[in-house]
Amino acid sequence: MAPRDCESDFMRTPLWKKAWFVLHAIVVVLAFIGLMLMIATFHFMSGIKIDHAHWDMDNVIATGRIRGI
Repeated sequence: MAPRDCESDFMRTPLWKKAWFVLHAIVVVLAFIGLMLMIATFHFMSGIKIDHAHWDMDNVIATGRIRGI
C-alpha cells in the first residue's frame, strides 16, 4: 500500500466514521472535565488546598503543619 496524505484520507472517510471520531473526541473531553470537577469537588469538600498555599498561611501558622504537600 502506498502512503497517502492524511488530510485527503480523512476527507475520503465516510461520514459515520467522522461522526464516530468526533463523538469519541467529545466523550474524552467531557470525561476529562468531569474528572477535573470531581477532583475539585473533593478537594474543596475535604478542605485540602493543593496548590493554593498562599491562601492557607494562617492555617499553616495556626496548626503548625503545611497542608496539601
